[in-house]
Amino acid sequence: MAVDFTGSGQYLQGNNNVTGVDNATTTVSCHFLCDAVGTGTHILNMAASVAAGQSGLAFNTNPAVASGDFSMRILYRWSTTGQWITTTDLSFGVWYSMAVSYDLGATGNDPKVAIGAGNTVNLLTVGSGLTRAATPAGTAKTGIDSIILGGNVSKNRLYNGRIGEVGIWTSLLGDDALQALAAGLSPIHFPNTLNNYWMCRSNTDLTDAIGGIVLAKTGSPANVDHPRVTYPPGPSVDDRAARARIMSSLVAAGGLVGAGGVTGRGGGIAG
Repeated sequence: MAVDFTGSGQYLQGNNNVTGVDNATTTVSCHFLCDAVGTGTHILNMAASVAAGQSGLAFNTNPAVASGDFSMRILYRWSTTGQWITTTDLSFGVWYSMAVSYDLGATGNDPKVAIGAGNTVNLLTVGSGLTRAATPAGTAKTGIDSIILGGNVSKNRLYNGRIGEVGIWTSLLGDDALQALAAGLSPIHFPNTLNNYWMCRSNTDLTDAIGGIVLAKTGSPANVDHPRVTYPPGPSVDDRAARARIMSSLVAAGGLVGAGGVTGRGGGIAG
């Protein structure tokens, strides 16, 4: 399942309670389907506080840069915000899986972006599928402790589309892992440094399976199906409570197959 936003009055957020993500290195992944786009509508926004804070890392949908329906913009707020835009456009009504890794160690660093749809996965770097629209300068935003799905801090750029399978890591995942996530593997395939994982399997079950953080809901976004997500044979996480939350979610979603396998909707890995 996933959560479907109309672009008006609907978003999910964890405000001042997302601990452990204020790091110099981060990887974030999600599944999304965009129905319509304005300038800078936010799929995902990590922020230093929501009530009176500023964005850190953000995934934005933007008007097309070539011949498609829309482009993706990755931002990170420095004194001068860094911005990176995909050079190949994406299409409305198509499910994409995306994973982004970014190192705040220097202003000259660029993110890596993997985007997949169907059987096609592309790893994008600056000069190869990604362009640097604005070079960061000064000091990177710190104090990141919040997340918004479907909107920005000011709530004036709300997303029209669907979101599911959101993962946040406190390290840089390698190219193979980024591409695997973009191919539809669940974040729990990569448990090391996985700090947060929201399956978004319904608009009433918005609990982070790793950290236990429940996203607050504004408006009434709908529940919708999303394409197959491949889960491992068992949740590969060390924390007992996190394992229990993941397994409970999978059982409730109809994801367990046989005695030892797990499948997403439409298929997956079966024991």
